[in-house]
Amino acid sequence: DEVDDHSIAEHIFMDLGKANNASAVDIISQRRLKDAEVPALMGSLMCPKSWASAWVLSGTQEIAKFREAERNHVVLQLAVFRLPNVHTDLVLSLNQALSVDPAASTSSPQSFAVRSGY
Repeated sequence: DEVDDHSIAEHIFMDLGKANNASAVDIISQRRLKDAEVPALMGSLMCPKSWASAWVLSGTQEIAKFREAERNHVVLQLAVFRLPNVHTDLVLSLNQALSVDPAASTSSPQSFAVRSGY
């Protein structure tokens, strides 16, 4: 289905909420980026500015990981770059836990080994 420019970020955010089986979804802010904020995209010959738009959205979701019952409060930062000349929406999504249920498997700090010599 074709989604209009003004609704694309919200549409993708809600779709991610559905895929995450989110129990609560809240949009904090959303807006179209100005051409000057993404000059490499809006000013190139390969992607004339009349053929592209860029949107950002910030919101929260209450989600569980690994099919657990415990829910975590997560902020989601979303950027959507619409490239209709190639029939593509490029989506960048960043998640950060604001609060983690103490009973969730992700509540304990994770450690990662760093290898040197590369």
